[in-house]
Amino acid sequence: MVQILNEHSLREALRMERAVIVCHVDWSIHSVLTTKLVEQWEQNWLRGGGLRPVRAYRVIPESQPKVQEWLMAEGLASIIVAGAGEVLWLEYGRVVAKLLSGVTESGLVQTTQGLWAGRLADAVNSLIYACEND
Repeated sequence: MVQILNEHSLREALRMERAVIVCHVDWSIHSVLTTKLVEQWEQNWLRGGGLRPVRAYRVIPESQPKVQEWLMAEGLASIIVAGAGEVLWLEYGRVVAKLLSGVTESGLVQTTQGLWAGRLADAVNSLIYACEND
């Protein structure tokens, strides 16, 4: 998991085709447990193969003004101080899914597969169809 420490690392995360961001605060047990869960999920996801890799990031929103600006622009200002270990799925910097509390491993897997497994399968099937019909 990559930590977003400044504007440069935020821009990197927002340029990714697919990214997962954990909004973390040290004082919240929910946030600490979610961060550990996402780290383990990321390792399992990358080892599982089959789908394109998804990069996971960790950020402490309350200490990053540019992250705060971005969250407000996405309509997620409440995350800045919530401390629940919120998880955001992004495509090129746009939030496409979120779990705002009660994050579980199955929730991480289901949300990620729901977002991206079908699209990848559709792309592969289209490629196969195109090759077979050439």
